[in-house]
Amino acid sequence: MMKYLWMGIWSAIFWLKKTFKKQLPPPVPELARKATGPHELAGEHEEEFRAEQAEIARLQKAAEAGDIDAMVHLGIKYASGKTLLADYLKAARWFRKAADLGNGLGQVNLGICYANGQGVQKDFREAVKWFRLASEQGDECAEVSLGICYQKGQGVTKDEEEAVKWFRKAAEKQYPQAQISLASCYHQGLGVPQNEEEAVRWFMLAAQQGVGPAQYNVGNAYEYGAGVSPDLEQAAAWYSRAALKGVPQAQYKLGVCYRDGRGLRKDMIEAYKWLSLAADQQHEEAHEEMEQLKFALSAEQIDEALQRKAVFQRFG
Repeated sequence: MMKYLWMGIWSAIFWLKKTFKKQLPPPVPELARKATGPHELAGEHEEEFRAEQAEIARLQKAAEAGDIDAMVHLGIKYASGKTLLADYLKAARWFRKAADLGNGLGQVNLGICYANGQGVQKDFREAVKWFRLASEQGDECAEVSLGICYQKGQGVTKDEEEAVKWFRKAAEKQYPQAQISLASCYHQGLGVPQNEEEAVRWFMLAAQQGVGPAQYNVGNAYEYGAGVSPDLEQAAAWYSRAALKGVPQAQYKLGVCYRDGRGLRKDMIEAYKWLSLAADQQHEEAHEEMEQLKFALSAEQIDEALQRKAVFQRFG
């Protein structure tokens, strides 16, 4: 059975365009994340910690002097909790300062705070308000966020056709999360007639930008012949790309491909490695397949698979 991955769900990902030298920060887990204390972090990565503290101090000074870009960047620093405890209250406060000054990035990030209830009380109507203001400035993240709100009926009346309109606006600007969301609409027939060819076209556009879940979905399409001709070699190749990005579903599928020789040369050691990696991410089927595969491998082969896994985890 074909299972698509979709990124059109609320996650605490704060948006930072190329205003700054650094790329998008990593996804920010929910409030329940286990945060390491600053002292422990300093002991492990003292140089990185000191550099981050200096950067935060620099941003703080600039933000307090009225630099709007610094306000947004400082908010993201507090939200990401990379080398200090995440502080969503401070993050939301700086996003609001930038948003009130009409900054689109501040507006969309404040909307995300309201959608997730991070640093503010969860309020989808308020989230929609800020997403709409940012979308008026052409912000792609705000556009896809509005689409999610319309698709789920959060803060607005549910309207799947309106959701597609917003997904398409952002997708046509090459925003990959919108491309995946639009592809999923075509796959499921939500707000548009079901069309597997259009679904795989939009998944492919996001996959070509290196987005792991989209690469997984393209692999699925080739495996099952959904919108494209079945091609197990192409399926395995796309699963491999997504697996290298850490997508557990793709790691599971790649493990099965190696185990069964589907689209690539059979390799039981590689199969065990990838199934184990997926199992570590709570993929139940991968765990079951890995346990069964143990009976077909020697202790030396399992040890080799685990060594390869350790190398991948360390170096990617």
